[in-house]
Amino acid sequence: MSKRCSSWLALLGALWLWSGAAVANEAVFADGGFVPYVELGPTRAPAARGLESRVLLFVNFTCPYCRGIHRTIGEWSKGLPAGIRYEVVPAVGLPAHAPMAVAYYAVLAAAPGKLEPYSERLYSMLQDEHRPAGSVETYVAAATAVGISRDAFLKASQTEEVRRFVTRAQALTAAYGLTEVPSVVVGNRYLTSPRRVQNQPEAFMTVMNGLVSMLYTGEGATR
Repeated sequence: MSKRCSSWLALLGALWLWSGAAVANEAVFADGGFVPYVELGPTRAPAARGLESRVLLFVNFTCPYCRGIHRTIGEWSKGLPAGIRYEVVPAVGLPAHAPMAVAYYAVLAAAPGKLEPYSERLYSMLQDEHRPAGSVETYVAAATAVGISRDAFLKASQTEEVRRFVTRAQALTAAYGLTEVPSVVVGNRYLTSPRRVQNQPEAFMTVMNGLVSMLYTGEGATR
């Protein structure tokens, strides 16, 4: 193993990794009614501050449902109202999730224009080719496949910037009590997932449009 790969693994070992959080156990059906989203309570987590105008998609690159929604919601996000931003966050709920977050943010730092091709390649390598999610070489191979050099990728993965991003992803995963992916948090106020509409893409996007509309028009905006 190269010195840089060893350093990459050392970075993972240095991160405090969340292994338990409050669980959002609200049922999809409550009191006989359909509940397509959860209204989140206030959070004092520093990582969640300033996200009132942001849509966060939490994913894991080994998750087929995440892969299925990733491109669809990315295209949908291009039509968001002015002032509302969209962001993909690799969920970090267990130590095994950290390498994906490090890799994702390393590409964001080294070559942000290649982030989407990298994400698609990583989904394919992990799910179709069954590459090991715990191996540095899997993430290096995905980077080189989209034109990012091994050295550039590994160098970026060791930066303080990437460490901060991964720590933030871990903190957000815990702050929202996430127990499944994909999950979407809208405006620091609403939590939903495709599971709540039986993984029907069109129905899920309808829910997303409704939540963004409520956020944009200020309905219930008391936080």
